[in-house]
Amino acid sequence: MKKIFTTILALALIPILYGQSEPRLMTKAKELKEKGQFQECLKLMDQVIAEQPDYAGARFDRGEVYYEMEYYNEAIKDFESGIKILNLKTVIAYNQCGMSKLATKNYHGAIEDFSNAVEIFPEYYEAYFNRGNVKIEIADYKGAIADYTKALLINPRYVEAYYKRGAAKVRLENFTSAIEDFEYAIKLNYNKWELYNNMGFSKYSLGMYKEAIEDLNKAIELDPQQAVPFKYKGDALGKLKDYENAKLSYKRAYNLDPNYSEAFNESGLINLELAKYKEAVEDFTKAININPKFESAYFNRGRVLRIIGKYNEAISDFSKVIEMNPVHVAAFINRGNTKRDMSDFDGAIEDANIAIEIDKNNATAYFLRGYIKNYIPDYKAAIEDYTKALELNINNAYRVLHFRGRAKMDLGDTLSAAEDFKKVIEIIEKSESKDFSVLAYSYFFLGQSAKAIQCLNVEIADRPYNPWAYYNMACLYSLMNRVPDAIKYLDLAFEKGYSELDHLKKDEDLKNIKKTPEFKQLMNKYAFIYW
Repeated sequence: MKKIFTTILALALIPILYGQSEPRLMTKAKELKEKGQFQECLKLMDQVIAEQPDYAGARFDRGEVYYEMEYYNEAIKDFESGIKILNLKTVIAYNQCGMSKLATKNYHGAIEDFSNAVEIFPEYYEAYFNRGNVKIEIADYKGAIADYTKALLINPRYVEAYYKRGAAKVRLENFTSAIEDFEYAIKLNYNKWELYNNMGFSKYSLGMYKEAIEDLNKAIELDPQQAVPFKYKGDALGKLKDYENAKLSYKRAYNLDPNYSEAFNESGLINLELAKYKEAVEDFTKAININPKFESAYFNRGRVLRIIGKYNEAISDFSKVIEMNPVHVAAFINRGNTKRDMSDFDGAIEDANIAIEIDKNNATAYFLRGYIKNYIPDYKAAIEDYTKALELNINNAYRVLHFRGRAKMDLGDTLSAAEDFKKVIEIIEKSESKDFSVLAYSYFFLGQSAKAIQCLNVEIADRPYNPWAYYNMACLYSLMNRVPDAIKYLDLAFEKGYSELDHLKKDEDLKNIKKTPEFKQLMNKYAFIYW
């Protein structure tokens, strides 16, 4: 049964509420209520009210029964009628009425009733707590925290208020303070899966992935039928690069909740990371089928479709994202990249220009436009855009420096190009997460071929499932005019799932092997119609 008033104040207010002695029928009705026999209880209460329409206590009692039965509108009518009959503000009635209005999503009315309750009795901590719950529903998280804090000042051991205040802090991304509230609630023996789930999410958000998994495992232990902790656990495992277990965790999540579109989306991202593109497309498609307005799922599926060379389908997905969100800069950038892959340079630059128009400080959009201009080719204009991207402090600046260095090489400015490649190496070598492909090319263009090969060997050892690692090695050997080695690694790339023939056709890094018999034999091996 739901309790809507729990303090000893209720005992003190009984004479005020009822105003007269209780009829025998009401006594019998209350006995039936305690037994859960609500229909029989209501019949007796209806009889009492019919005989004594001004009996406020009976209306309050019947309102409680209606509340227990989730007939909230009827409950509200009885509570308000009782208040009107007595012509007296009563804490119990306002609290009960506020709870009923909360249940019917009449949030303004609920706040008004709980405010009346604490105005009458400022020590009534449950009313502050209940008002905080209403404010959570209307996304007034700061107001909710203030009410939970007032409840805790009155009753410092009100354990649920610690949990609720922590949950409100999570909504405001105040994760450290939220964890403090959750830990205090645990000290008071609050042992519910929701707490450990929120604490796990908070620790995940702070980058405490191992600690988050411990909390999420506790949430799962407390209620293994809840899908959300499995999803969050998958997120944390993914950050730790434990991809297979992350996938298993997402699978548990969507098996428990087949409509959990976010779990399918995250599973798709893991498959994308593992270069399992077919599975990734399937995951994103399931997410979209569940939620046809899921922007991220369309965007992510578009990314995979572009990787596997299904450019028209990719453009369709990016366009769908733009249709739903006309200022989605990343969708314009990715659609522009896809158009570049299709040699639609005008369309690609148009998308880059729109992205810049939406956000003039978007460094990635300038990088895209510069990258496209490389293909036209307009190396001077490309260098200008690359430089602008660097001025805007683009993430992964080393990639921009690398491509600017290559553009400078194409213009014959080898000294300035070398400076860019040296900066690339300096940045990557200091980084914990190294991009070995870009590092390898930078060493190669500085004349350190052995070092370049060593870098790509590390990448292949680290990600043996990724076809691009083998493809990049093939390109490097081609640039070095080591044809047998280039063919060997291109063959391995195809074995691992490389399928971007359009990219391969345009890739100048492979020009040294494209006219060789070995290359033609390789194309025939995989039944590719290359030209």
